[in-house]
Amino acid sequence: MRKIAWIVFCVVVCSGLVFSQSITVTRPSANEVLYKGESYTITWTISGPMPGEVRIALVNEAANAIVMDIAQNTINDGRHPWPIPINAPGGRYKIAIRAVGTKITGVSPAFNIQMRRAGTRTPPPPEQRRVDYNVTIIKPDSNSRWNFGETKDIMIETDFEAHYFWMDLTSGEQRVFPIQEGAIQPFGKDGDIHKYRYRWTIPTQSADKGYYRVRVKATSTQGEVEGLSASFYLSEDVTLKTSEIMFQPTSLRNRFYRKQEDYEWQWEVLDRVPEPRAEHRNRPGLLRIGFENNYTPPQGGSLSWRYYGFIFRSHIAFSFAEIKDKIRMPLEAALILRKKDSSAYSTQLAHGAGKLYVMTAPWDGRAIDTPGYFYKDIPQTPAPLIEIDVLQQVKDWLSEAEENMGFLIVGAKEDFGHNDEYMVTFFNAELKVRYLEEQ
Repeated sequence: MRKIAWIVFCVVVCSGLVFSQSITVTRPSANEVLYKGESYTITWTISGPMPGEVRIALVNEAANAIVMDIAQNTINDGRHPWPIPINAPGGRYKIAIRAVGTKITGVSPAFNIQMRRAGTRTPPPPEQRRVDYNVTIIKPDSNSRWNFGETKDIMIETDFEAHYFWMDLTSGEQRVFPIQEGAIQPFGKDGDIHKYRYRWTIPTQSADKGYYRVRVKATSTQGEVEGLSASFYLSEDVTLKTSEIMFQPTSLRNRFYRKQEDYEWQWEVLDRVPEPRAEHRNRPGLLRIGFENNYTPPQGGSLSWRYYGFIFRSHIAFSFAEIKDKIRMPLEAALILRKKDSSAYSTQLAHGAGKLYVMTAPWDGRAIDTPGYFYKDIPQTPAPLIEIDVLQQVKDWLSEAEENMGFLIVGAKEDFGHNDEYMVTFFNAELKVRYLEEQ
């Protein structure tokens, strides 16, 4: 399961700093129930000096794995609006907030996400109606990059009929300049949700380039309600083009580990006896991933069979030096595994690869249980080519939010079995990245 290694790192290292640096998530609170399709505000406090932007993620409590990025780079001002998608899976979760470019992290208590049952939302008394309604800014969002001089649509949703709007561009708690004041005609309705659109021509050089939010205040017979957009990037108008590059590995290391009966996995040199099957020996330039179980009949008067097994793992790393200075925004990133050869017996697996981990420290070759943190499962497909989406991880490496220590790929089955089952697959590996750069 995915281990959020930067949380552990922060606890160990940051405690020794002269300045105490911490993030405390104040909402959601412990065991709070949040409903799908409704909007909430994530809040936090900070202590000590730290960067002005944070990454916010939704973490599954049971799996301790990130299931959704809520915001990749948002202003570290203590609050972030969060409209929960209507198709979000229900369950118990936590919110993890990390200062971009550091390991300083705060994690909320566990809370619940579920669907509100029909008829459970009762109209509040008139004097409380204001706090029971929501304004959600759909656009701009955390992925928006708008330019001075462009015309963009500010998209707003309310769960009441709004009669009048005030809109401002803000930075932190400061108002930068007004955007609009007056009525806006709705352009659609979905159940109880009213949709509004305001076409905003961004004044040329009206502010310094950087991250901003749109603050919207709406009024109606239900009262006055305020909403705040996610932080977005506002910059000068430049001509961008889409480019694509295929990276070859700058580092590729294969290791195998031997286990006998109930002993721990231990790394063994290639000339140690017993060895893996001849067809599973290392092949330079190829990843080798999988497992092999073996047994030998009783020998020397013994009545016991001798069981032993191997697991095969591969570490792979890529360098982004050739695009790091010119990239404006990564659009797609995929780790591509091309099957070259497989050797299998008594298994239904399509190939030997099982899980992809992100390394958080240089790999020393040991067969530890948690090598970095779990990123995602590798699909068991019979297709000769496997593409694994790694866009968020490449973004983290390019922005230096995490140090690039590469990936570790482990086998699809690493439990020690008293049988003769095996599956080992050899792969070619590449990393495909599509990105925006200036013309």
